[in-house]
Amino acid sequence: MNMERSFLKSLAVFCILGIIFLGSLPMPYFTSDVRFEIVGLAKSEKMSQPIANWTFMVYMSADCNLEGAGVEDINEMEVVGSTPQVNVVVQCDRIDGEDTSNGDWKDCKRFYITKDSDETTISSKVVEEMGEVNMGDPETLVNFTYWVHDTYPAQHYALILWNHGGAFWGVCWDDTNNDYLNMANLSYALAKTKEYYGKKLDIVAFDACLMGELEVLYQIKNYCDYAVGSEPTEPGDGWPYELILPSLVHNPSMSPTDLCKEIVNDYVTSYTDGKDNPSDTVSVTMGAFDMAKFEDVWFAMNVLSIHLANNARKYNELLRYVRSRTTGFDPGHVAFLDITQYPMYDVGDFIDQLLSPLPGPGTLSQYILDANLRNAAKSVLDSVKKCVFSFAAGARYPNAYGMTIYFPCGNNSLNDQSPRTEYDPRYNLIEFAKDCYWDEFLDCYSKIKNANNLPPAVKINSPIRDEIVKVDIKDKKVEILGSATDDGGVSAVYVKIDDADWLTAEGTANWVYKWKNPKPGLHIIYAKANDGSQDSPVQTAEFFIKITGSETNLIFGMQPVVIAGVAICAGVAVGIVSFWQKPRLGQMLKKLKERFTH
Repeated sequence: MNMERSFLKSLAVFCILGIIFLGSLPMPYFTSDVRFEIVGLAKSEKMSQPIANWTFMVYMSADCNLEGAGVEDINEMEVVGSTPQVNVVVQCDRIDGEDTSNGDWKDCKRFYITKDSDETTISSKVVEEMGEVNMGDPETLVNFTYWVHDTYPAQHYALILWNHGGAFWGVCWDDTNNDYLNMANLSYALAKTKEYYGKKLDIVAFDACLMGELEVLYQIKNYCDYAVGSEPTEPGDGWPYELILPSLVHNPSMSPTDLCKEIVNDYVTSYTDGKDNPSDTVSVTMGAFDMAKFEDVWFAMNVLSIHLANNARKYNELLRYVRSRTTGFDPGHVAFLDITQYPMYDVGDFIDQLLSPLPGPGTLSQYILDANLRNAAKSVLDSVKKCVFSFAAGARYPNAYGMTIYFPCGNNSLNDQSPRTEYDPRYNLIEFAKDCYWDEFLDCYSKIKNANNLPPAVKINSPIRDEIVKVDIKDKKVEILGSATDDGGVSAVYVKIDDADWLTAEGTANWVYKWKNPKPGLHIIYAKANDGSQDSPVQTAEFFIKITGSETNLIFGMQPVVIAGVAICAGVAVGIVSFWQKPRLGQMLKKLKERFTH
């Protein structure tokens, strides 16, 4: 009996120690790393290779007239090949009738790129035969990124979308299936990828024409840390993979920003280095974008759009003159002409031209920008400079900054007979047009009219999207900060968290909402501004709450595994001590807690 009682005492002590130990563990409350770990647990058995530093994945839609360039680019990648630290993976879909090399296969294959010295023959292992696929179907892209994650896991991921690019119209045309990825398709696929990976992609880049556009960046801003794209059309040779990949392979610990800079510089240098190459051209640019700073570009552009729309008739002649002098990237852009209907103009240069002294004498000399419009323009330029952290350009584009915006001319002058580019109604479908008043300005600019009381604009400044907000257990509140603007003044700003009711924030132009007693985990902020008659578009931001402090509750807010451990230990301990002298329990717990917490 004494032996049994001794055993029960020992077991009870062990269980109670377990409770105290588990309760003293730091609780990460679903940081991005924990999200990745939880998502990854279900897939760990599928991962056939150890985790590398980088996986460089190319979604190559060569099912078009670029088929030959695709074969050439795979051979360029094979000049370098993969290593244990760097996975280079390609999904390539080909077409009939463009290129007959390498067995003239016409469907889709997945390659793990390995090094070889043959510049014309693809020798890398085909790791999966796909049959014919539609590269313009977002589910095909989702399937590719899922497969890459499970088969070639890495600390960092770069996704390169390879094909024709058409700015906000889309990317990755598949001629066999007569399809392409529009902006909604693209954001859908990247959202699914982010969810599956448990974090944003490090880099989303476009080896495609015209994708360094503000509207494209807005569409992908929530799904990657950095983006890379070209303002004008790319030459047929596209990226020089034989120049880009060696730096990554030789330095696999390279940061995402350094890899972006490598892509930017190697791309432009490959066409402008003065070497005897028939593909050399001065008509190239490439830019790299910090997506954490892109929200400031969007909001500054929104404020500018409101001022421009409300004064579009007043400044119409001036704006047409400014547009004609701005660096344009329509392939047929000459002065005010947009021959091929791709009216993309450099955002930074547009602001420079808008703020520049005007020629005189003449009608233009009468225009003086009001202070609000001038300040709004300066804010756009400042935000673009911060967002574009790496940029290079050929000699044709000395005034470019790296980011374009859609700017059809409507009438090029007050004369209705002038050549013009019409506004494409498909623009209304993209997220930027829904959340920014640039499209309202374009309408006013084309019709030579002023806007009629546009709604206000609102921005969430803090927490930023996907931020982990640490909240002290003693404080138990989070301050949500933001900005709002309206030409006639903002009456109120409203905020809600998750499914709660809308509540009024303090302040208007600069507002704050104090959220008390937040719970740990994932939350969504919603914000809208009102000008007395209408609401702004609702803005959202996902973020995470992590409760900190020594008084953190032992049970609530713990990870499920810890909760289960505590519950099991507690259950066993309670059952055991029922056979023991109950008065001793409180005294023992007190002594044990003093021992293990001091």
